[in-house]
Amino acid sequence: MAKVKGPLFSLNASGSVGDLMTFSARISGLQVRYQKKQKDVITGARTEQREFFKEAVEAWNALSEEEKEEYNERAKPLALTGYNLFISEYEAAPSKEYHIYVGGAITLTVRKYLKSDLSYIGETASYGGTIYAVAIDDTHIYIGGYTTQTVRKYLKSDLSYIGETASYGGTIYTVAIDDTHIYIGGFTTQTVRKYLKSDLSYIGETANYGGTICAVAIDDTHIYVGGAITETVRKYLKSDLSYVGETADYGGQINTVAVDDTHIYVGGGTTKTVRKYLKSDSSYVGQTASYGGNIQAVAIDDTHIYAGGYTTQTVRKYLKSDLSYIGETASYGGTIYKVAIDK
Repeated sequence: MAKVKGPLFSLNASGSVGDLMTFSARISGLQVRYQKKQKDVITGARTEQREFFKEAVEAWNALSEEEKEEYNERAKPLALTGYNLFISEYEAAPSKEYHIYVGGAITLTVRKYLKSDLSYIGETASYGGTIYAVAIDDTHIYIGGYTTQTVRKYLKSDLSYIGETASYGGTIYTVAIDDTHIYIGGFTTQTVRKYLKSDLSYIGETANYGGTICAVAIDDTHIYVGGAITETVRKYLKSDLSYVGETADYGGQINTVAVDDTHIYVGGGTTKTVRKYLKSDSSYVGQTASYGGNIQAVAIDDTHIYAGGYTTQTVRKYLKSDLSYIGETASYGGTIYKVAIDK
């Protein structure tokens, strides 16, 4: 780096000339330097740091003009911009605690763990049978399974019981929720039933899937259903529960399905891996290393995949970007049939 006067025969200059020189104006004066092209190496730590700054920028953009001006005034004595001050304070603020919710056999409860270090927090009262399905929103946990064959609703804050739906008519293997409704799938009826979240009342159901439904995932407009016999992911409209289409055969029973904006994540008893598909055309992208047993549960956030199941009886954490292994919880003490996380 060198200080310059009259860069490029002008009073000021900024930007790059090919791959040779980069001109800039700094507090210390005008500068010119050789700008070596940087290689963007993707790592788990870097991905998490980028997600943090993305969240910080979104928080800044959400401020009103009056709030931004307050930061600008506070920043002047520090020779900073309001934006710089906000980001530094955001970074220093205590981080919100996030949790993992796990249900299954033997304990027959939903256990709550810290997402940051995977430590145990507490658990609900007994569901009364094996728990195969857990879903969460900002305030509640929704649990389904064997014996009671209903969806039970609990408070997230203290894990206390709130109420439950009428009987599904068979074992519930999967529960999905949006802002207003609950979607339930399982054995016997082999349909997805739709209920109101507010009072847990019944709304309607899809046509028969053709086999036991083991997995239901939803986005803004559609329901994605996987299970036994057909061994495909079937797609239905949320609005009227009508059939839209389905993927090619997965090659084995589908135990779990999760979706984000662009991909579908599928786990089961054949490959014992989490397989990743493009949502747009259902094409195969890749898969994780073997979980070591049947995968019964997959949950995702912006950067990671969380898988649980049989044999290892732990929740394993993988990077979404390259499907690499990160770490795992202590043993749950029995088969894990469902994992849910908040973000």
